[in-house]
Order: sequence, then structure tokens, then C-alpha cells
Amino acid sequence: MPAEPAAKADELWNRLAAVMGQPVPDEKELRRIERGASRLMRSDAASADGLLGFAAALRGHADAVRDHFRIVLQQDASADAWLNYAVSLALVELHGEALEIATTAFDHYPDDLRLLERAITSALEFADFTTGRDLVDRWSTLLPAQPHPLAQVSRQLAAAIEAGAFGEAGVRAVLQIVSESQREERVRACKTAITADEFRWSFLYQRFVYAPPSVAAALNERIAHRITARSDLMADPGLRFVPAFTGIADGRHA
Repeated sequence: MPAEPAAKADELWNRLAAVMGQPVPDEKELRRIERGASRLMRSDAASADGLLGFAAALRGHADAVRDHFRIVLQQDASADAWLNYAVSLALVELHGEALEIATTAFDHYPDDLRLLERAITSALEFADFTTGRDLVDRWSTLLPAQPHPLAQVSRQLAAAIEAGAFGEAGVRAVLQIVSESQREERVRACKTAITADEFRWSFLYQRFVYAPPSVAAALNERIAHRITARSDLMADPGLRFVPAFTGIADGRHA
């Protein structure tokens, strides 16, 4: 790639990273990045489509994410390209697809721990807890002196599944309600956390969002209403896997 297009691509990626770090993406800057990516298309189509795919993810346009990254992978099947695709899918709450992409990529690049990290996170977000445990076991094999931060809870969740405390399908349906409610409110997730009371086989799933406490409270009422309205989810997982939103303001607990 000529030096000038490469430098322009790097500049656009850096600017996009800054936008992704914002609680509410700067729409004007996002449009400028998209225009820059379109101009880059002739000289570096892979970077251009990658940038446009990420921009689509920030807007919540799942089909556009898939379209752009399928084109990217036809031209650039690097570990970075696969990782960008998986991260973009996660941004639009398609955690099952993100898991599939990350695990496929890790098979191609078995030394790239970024891909394994993405796969572990996506496995838990997709409620594929047995796969999550297998993945953290692979991490432990590669880095025995550095346990993965999600190793313990991944194993606890898989153990709960095997003990019959609840099923993955029920948790997956609960998390789908969480994601749908978040999309309706158009707020971005900052991070998630799962804490366990293993003696009771119960888990609290917390999703931290860039939103005031009042919005987080309204979201909690919404998901509680939708979950309790379904007798199947009240039976499995019931109160053994409970989701909750927590508001974050400017990267700090609200």
C-alpha cells in the first residue's frame, strides 16, 4: 500500500477509536470518518469497508456490519480483520455470531490471544457457558501463570448448567430481552459483569450502560415486566440468573 493511503487509513482508524470511546458517539465526526473511508475505497478497500463496518455498528445497523466485513474478509483475512468483525458484531448485540467469528479466527490464528479473549467474552454474553469454560481452559493451557479474569465465573456457570440448575436456552432468552430493551432505549453498553452465589446456583448479570440512573431504572422495570410475563422464563432460569442495568455517567458509576 502506498505511504499516503496507509497514513490516511491509520488516521481514520485512530479517529474512529476516539469516537468509540465516547459514551455518545459524535455524529458529525462519524460522518467525517465515513466520508474519508469512502474516499479511501479506491486505494485501500479493505480498510475502507472495515471503517464503514465499525461505523455501522455504532449506529446499530447489523446488516451493514455483515455486508462490509464480508467484503473485508474477501480481501484481508488477517487476525485484525477477523477481530474487528467480531467486535463489531458484539457492538450490535449479535454475540452468537461474534462467538462464531472469533472462534473460527482463533482456529486460523491460534497464537492470537485477542481472538481468544473476544471468544470468551462472546460465549458468556451468548449464554454458551460450556463453550466459555472450554475456552478459558484453552487460555489456561496457553498462559498457565495468568488465569483469565472470567475463568472462575465461566466454570461456575458451566457447572450450574451441568447440575441442572437452569438451561442455556432460558438464559439466552433472558439476555435477548436485555439486549432488545437496550436497543429500544438507544443506549450503549460500557461493560458487563457476572457474580455468583455458587452455593445457591444463582448469578447476577450486570450490564453497565452510558445512561443516567433514571434510564437504567426504567430499563430494569422493562426487562422485569417482560421476563415475569413469560412463565417459561420464570421457571427456567427463574431467579437463578437475574439481569440488571446499572447507569454509568462519563465512565464513572452514576
